Amino acid sequence: MPEYKEWVKTFNQDSDPIEEKNIETNSATDTPEEILATTIESLKKQLASDLLDKLKENSFTYFENFVIELLHKMGYGNFREDAKQITGMTGDNGIDGVISQDRLGLENVYIQAKRFTDNSVGSTDIRNFIGSLALKGVNKGVFLTTSRFSKSAIQTAEDSKQQKIILIDGQQLANLAIEYNLGVQTQKTIEIKKIDIDYFEE
Repeated sequence: MPEYKEWVKTFNQDSDPIEEKNIETNSATDTPEEILATTIESLKKQLASDLLDKLKENSFTYFENFVIELLHKMGYGNFREDAKQITGMTGDNGIDGVISQDRLGLENVYIQAKRFTDNSVGSTDIRNFIGSLALKGVNKGVFLTTSRFSKSAIQTAEDSKQQKIILIDGQQLANLAIEYNLGVQTQKTIEIKKIDIDYFEE
């Protein structure tokens, strides 16, 4: 089971969820391997952008289920099916999901998911999430969004003493989904071969 401390924070508050940058290659100096690596990185960025667009098109309920499934694929609560759950919509007190970190459910991680199309998550959203965790007497929470976090939101999460808050923005969310094969599929596999030096040794 992964350790909670391995969950990563995001600090992309001033950038778009997926940075659209032209990746240039120099066919005169780059090796074929370097050109291929650059092309793969460009395709991954486009896939991440397309993935976020799809998440923004779907309902809030769909997004909540998506993030729960992603964390489950990452290994949290994978020891039993009921270790991951959606808390509901109205009256959930700012909590969208819960994942148990152990078999007995003695330690839980609470989740908040915000499907924003344009606006960034502000400090008020983070404070409300921290308050919801405090009301439930828990100290671990993950806040995920299709957008990004403002500087004040990040600072609020960092300043939280009693509750450990992990922030995952749109760019990081899309990259994790690609890494754990959620919402994506392999289109083509390229096999690259090289000389077997040992075979030619006399």
